[in-house]
This record gives sequence, structure tokens and C-alpha cells, in this order.
Amino acid sequence: QKVVDHCGLSDITPRVWVGHVRSVLETGRKVDQDGLFQYAAPGISISRLENGVPRIGEETKSLLFKKVPSSQVVLAALFDMLFSQGDRTTRNVVIEESGNINLIDNDQYEWGCGCIPKSIFLPMNMRSELVRLGPRYIQGGKKGLPEPNEAVTLDYRCHAAGGAIGFNYPPKMKECLRYLNDASVGNIQERYKYPRKSDALDIKTRAQQLFNEGFEGTLRITVEEHKKSKNETFPLREPCCFLKQDINKGTNICSSS
Repeated sequence: QKVVDHCGLSDITPRVWVGHVRSVLETGRKVDQDGLFQYAAPGISISRLENGVPRIGEETKSLLFKKVPSSQVVLAALFDMLFSQGDRTTRNVVIEESGNINLIDNDQYEWGCGCIPKSIFLPMNMRSELVRLGPRYIQGGKKGLPEPNEAVTLDYRCHAAGGAIGFNYPPKMKECLRYLNDASVGNIQERYKYPRKSDALDIKTRAQQLFNEGFEGTLRITVEEHKKSKNETFPLREPCCFLKQDINKGTNICSSS
């Protein structure tokens, strides 16, 4: 939470804090330990929006996704890159009626594994491929027709000015990255109260990449690390910023506008 606040990312994440819990469970077991608390995120998960009952009409969903502020999508991409998010699926993004989004279940970090962040906001990873091609297409051996859903339009390249972030970070993010780039691992561990020195080193390393190489440069670095680790890789596809219904095929297809 301390890093999130410092980097200006608190608008897209519910607040979390540590508190002591002293209680007795129904089983009779006594609990006397620290616990992690989190405010509930308002809205509905994108996964539930896509697959819940009753089903929501395509036109209604499309209008809702068009309300999502581009600035929040860019912040979400920055969050997932900085923390090397390992599981940003549609289940872990909550959307409000206003279009505002919140990122939940933010504990799946994959620092130091040679992995590209797995996020629907970023290209070239398993999670973004899933929303672009559809689970039935992928699980069916890539036969038939791809079935992209509205979440594919949350690719950060559809929302960043000129389709790229580069070094154009929001002011608080830029200040935060500069601090993490310059500070010692020990000072970072102390400021943010990381329990392990390795955590402070991992976030410093990623922040150095973002600060010195820019966002797209950092994305390229993670892709190369991913390949060296012999993990499954995905091609860099053109962003799919608009969807339209193909009446003949009965599915969504990417559109230029």
C-alpha cells in the first residue's frame, strides 16, 4: 500500500492494511495474529459482466466499456508492470456503472521469475490472448473463429496518447520511479516496510527499467527474459480498440472504429 500511495496508483485499487486479530472461531480454535484487511471494491467483475446470469446485452456492455477512463487504463498497465502482476484476469478487474475500474487480488507478483506480466492491459501474454481469442477458441486447439470480448479494448495502447506510454508517466509515478531508481535497497526496504530484502531489490530493478528504458522498453525486456526462461510466448498483435458484431459469423470482430 505504501508503494501504491507513493506512485499515485491508489485511485484504481481498494485500500489494504494490516491489523491484529484476536477471536475464537466456530470450531473453538483461537486466533491471535496479524491479518490483512481490504475495503470492498464497488462494482462487478468483468468476468461476471461477460458470463453472469442474467446475461447483459452486447450494446449495454459496449457502452459501459466506452465509459472506462483512459487515464485509469494507463494506471492499471503501470501497476501491473511495476509489480509484475501474474494473474490480471477479467475476474480481478471490477468495473462500476460509471465506468471506473478497480484492481483486486493484487498479491500475485512474479518478480525475478523471468516472466512477462500476465495482464489484460498488456500485450503478448496469456491473459490478453485469452480476451482477444476467447477461451473456446484456445481450448479447442485454435479451431473455428476467435471470439474476442469487450475486455480486449482495455489494451493500454488503445488509451495511451499516441498508443504508447514511453517516458510519459503521471507526475507522482515519475517521482516514485526516480526515488526507487536512486535509493539503496536498504532504504527502500525500510521506507516501504518490506519483510524481505529481495522484495525491495525486485521492485527497485523493475523501477530502474521503467525509469531508464521507458514503458515499452521495459515491456521488451520482460519479453526477452520470458523467452530465455523458455516460457510460452505470444506475438505482438495490433491493438483491438473497437469491436463490432459480425452478423454473418455470429461473433465479435475487431474494428477500426
